[in-house]
Amino acid sequence: MGCRMDRELLPNTTETSRESRELLVRRLVRNARETGSSDGIDGKRKAQRFRSSTSLEFSFDPNANGRVSWAKMHNVSRGGLSFWAKKRLALKRRVFVRSFVDGTPTDWLPAKVCHCTSGIMGFLVGVEFQFEAAE
Repeated sequence: MGCRMDRELLPNTTETSRESRELLVRRLVRNARETGSSDGIDGKRKAQRFRSSTSLEFSFDPNANGRVSWAKMHNVSRGGLSFWAKKRLALKRRVFVRSFVDGTPTDWLPAKVCHCTSGIMGFLVGVEFQFEAAE
């Protein structure tokens, strides 16, 4: 389940370095590129998006025990990702997202909610990472 990432990236904290975050994002994108496909819609985007159905968790306060929600990723690029959530998320709200490696959660990635649209699987939430991973 989740992405194929190296185990040394699993300290499970919000206090990770920019380099560790960038590495996690690059690996999410690489996994989506290898297992999914490009959505073919570039528009004004800086980075290409790839479809993915990786399991995620998101939280507004990842340091609060038990305050985490499950989600299914829709797509990912090096600038952000989108996922399906059961509830509407407020625009511009800070959120943390993380994926899993062999059932173990990775580090939290800080992001900001850019859109939230009602859809067939709940709410499609688009988030922008609060840093941009290099290619």
